[in-house]
Amino acid sequence: MRFIKAVAANLVGTGIALAALFLFTMIIFGGIIARSTQKVQSVRSESILVVDIPAVIPEVVSGDPFAQAFGQESSFGLFDLTRAIERAAGDNRIKGLWIKSGALATPWASLQAVRRSISIFKASGKPVVASSPSFSMNEAGYFISSLADSVFADPHTMMEFNGIAMTVSFYADLFDRLDIHVDAVRAGTFKSALEPYTRTDLSDENREQLQRITDGIANTFVNAVAEDRGLTVSDIDGLMESHALMTASDALNAGLIDGIRYDDDIRSSLLETTGQELGETLRTTSIKSYVRDTPTNSNRGDSDVAVIYVVGTMMPGKSTDIPNPFLGGQTVGSDTFIRSIRKARLNKRTKAIVIRIDSPGGVVPAADAMLEEIRVAAREIPIIVSMGGVAASGGYWIATGAETIVAESLTITGSIGVFSLLIDTSEFMSNKIGITFDGVKSHPYADMMSGMRRLSAAETAMLQRTTDQVYESFLDLVAESRNLSIEDVDAVAQGRVWTGEDALAAGLIDEFGGLDDAIDIAAVAAGLPADEFRIRFYAAPKGFFARFTDPMVRAAAGWIISAAGYNPNTELAASLANLNEMMGYHGTVVARMPFDLQTH
Repeated sequence: MRFIKAVAANLVGTGIALAALFLFTMIIFGGIIARSTQKVQSVRSESILVVDIPAVIPEVVSGDPFAQAFGQESSFGLFDLTRAIERAAGDNRIKGLWIKSGALATPWASLQAVRRSISIFKASGKPVVASSPSFSMNEAGYFISSLADSVFADPHTMMEFNGIAMTVSFYADLFDRLDIHVDAVRAGTFKSALEPYTRTDLSDENREQLQRITDGIANTFVNAVAEDRGLTVSDIDGLMESHALMTASDALNAGLIDGIRYDDDIRSSLLETTGQELGETLRTTSIKSYVRDTPTNSNRGDSDVAVIYVVGTMMPGKSTDIPNPFLGGQTVGSDTFIRSIRKARLNKRTKAIVIRIDSPGGVVPAADAMLEEIRVAAREIPIIVSMGGVAASGGYWIATGAETIVAESLTITGSIGVFSLLIDTSEFMSNKIGITFDGVKSHPYADMMSGMRRLSAAETAMLQRTTDQVYESFLDLVAESRNLSIEDVDAVAQGRVWTGEDALAAGLIDEFGGLDDAIDIAAVAAGLPADEFRIRFYAAPKGFFARFTDPMVRAAAGWIISAAGYNPNTELAASLANLNEMMGYHGTVVARMPFDLQTH
């Protein structure tokens, strides 16, 4: 016994020592990083701005040097990136733009924003070149690159050019094998959020809406590339049908790129642009340095336009930014959002608020509490909504509080519908792991929400009735906000998901544009002169130490995922996150998109 106690004491002591050493190392390393970030290389005159596009462009980043040093986040968000490229157009120190874009998994609406900023730079007359840094390029990456004056590829670059596809995972068979039962009801013919858990394939309605979105993305891509490359739509469609996977030589012969060059060859060709001699080292400025050198809040004035982000699934409580599919991914908490918008409203400098939504929705009570705080602020100052990659269901619920809604043509929005579900795990517990349940109750329906039995017909009818009532409230919100009749809203609602282009035609949004456009609209609505106001961001993501000190399960799961080489951008990761979210929705009316739409 003494031996065991001694071993245990040694283990505990060693653990404490290691933890202290780790914390001490982190503090020292943090100081080094902090000092290094304060000495960012200034923008070099007569240089080329090199923009490495990350596979996933985040909506917003914390700016925490620890998070960036350990690869937890990009050094810039979407707005930082687009604003920096646009400013470079008028910066005399920048003589050209070099876009490096490979295989991307960023939402198409975000890609549209990046393309728009490149167009603004290109209009300045400065040259734009593009290449792939990863020896591979897909349609999303080429959507960015095709706009360049010249597109180059390494000799062994492979180009995926096979069109746009969406795939949905279904779990009904899995639940059958595990003896898990789902009692679910919905309001809306197209509200297909429950299908992955109750079916093994797409319903006709779901197939119709997904095909419409897929075709919309494909048409936008094909038309843009045809215009950029001086080809016809038929040319591009023909290539997708006959050359789904191309080598660099294939792409050159097809007119999709302008040359096959290594990175050094591209650098040499840009020397003349910067006024340098052949053989010299090309003067470049990285987008990371340029973003830091040209901060977003460079404008001056006594007034603010506040920007508040709504990124992730809407849930009660505090926001989380867990970069972990096993734990459900990022959420926006109603308490955190309410605190942010209240803080912005009570700030005397704030003259308008822009709410940037990149959310598939979530729990209805959380979305409604957020909407109420938006309404309170709207009584005093203008509220403008800017929709990102997705602003649907609960994301659209809160958008009804704005006086103007701005979205990209490929923003995924709508999904005006709701569902409720109850998960019965009693047979799983009994048959698979040997746990049984028994109990007493005061009234017939007292245990209907326990998750330990199936619902009766009467209980299902109750669940349907409450779900229908929430749907009717949703229709009322949209009708009042968009100045439409209930009948008109119901016709485009039914849980159907739309692209921004279709949403504009249906009267669900007001105009196309990005966050910068929404900010300008907010400034005009507040009567602020152009460039005489500051942009102030609220509720940025938590930094590294806040993440590190969150529940230990985050660190454990993150370590497991890293050790296994797990990629959180895979369809499996999204499926696991959806399953985790579903368990959290037990017995709650939910306004969420069917699933996280990912193209490939």
